[in-house]
Amino acid sequence: MSTCMTGLVSSLDEYGLSVKDMSTDFGHNGCCYIVFDHTSYPNVEAHLFTAGDAALWVTEFTSDGDVVLYRFSHPSEPPIEQSWARLVDTIRIIDQYLHQYRERLGSTLFPTESWAHNELQWYRNIRVTPDHAPCDPDIFLWRVDGSIRSHIRQLNEMGFSTTECCSFITKDHIGRQPYSYPYVMFDDHAYPGVSAHLYTLADMAGWTAGTGRHNFDVVLVQLERDNVEQAWDRLVECALVLGGLLDDYRRSVRDPSSILYLLKRRLIQPPCDIQQLIEYKNNK
Repeated sequence: MSTCMTGLVSSLDEYGLSVKDMSTDFGHNGCCYIVFDHTSYPNVEAHLFTAGDAALWVTEFTSDGDVVLYRFSHPSEPPIEQSWARLVDTIRIIDQYLHQYRERLGSTLFPTESWAHNELQWYRNIRVTPDHAPCDPDIFLWRVDGSIRSHIRQLNEMGFSTTECCSFITKDHIGRQPYSYPYVMFDDHAYPGVSAHLYTLADMAGWTAGTGRHNFDVVLVQLERDNVEQAWDRLVECALVLGGLLDDYRRSVRDPSSILYLLKRRLIQPPCDIQQLIEYKNNK
């Protein structure tokens, strides 16, 4: 890899990311990878899985709970420098919306739920179901609070399938009590990996993410009751950005001929044992 490219990858600390290890070329084992420290900042794991997916890298947890993103040599894969450039650029774009989230950590923001903690629970590995087909918003929009119908439509059109919501806007609840906060529930089986994307979307937009009832689905709640309409606008704005970044990933994980489709459904083993590779490199 060129000196310029190595410097670009090394600049990731600008985005609050601590790199523990990396291999910048395919080498004899056909894999290149980068390991990020899971203590970089709270909920960084979801952001890294999202960036890795958007850049079409394979994402995994290491045995230490860190996050490894890797690529392997394959005739259908783009040149290695192009892959690294796409990864770094994707992280940069997402960080533009996460910058405020990281600034608020420890002062006015204290995350109460960790995506990584939930994702690593044993019961997550046994809940394997087919992907849910997206529902046409026109079927259910008539039941959605009027002030946010366009917002819910756009969220679904950008690939984030909703299941229920409450606007918390007064004119939508004349004569009845709204839910305690503005919220929207998303289907966490719309496609593989979507839960990390939803937690990232929440942090980008200034919402709070958590698991739904009985650990099904992902709910995004707006805890600030002032400027609710602007909060809904911000959520859609971030969904447009993130949904666009994830377009190629979503197509890939829905294409039975793609490697990502097979890997995400554990139908094949990865071409390289990334955990063994990292341990071997560090013990040399």
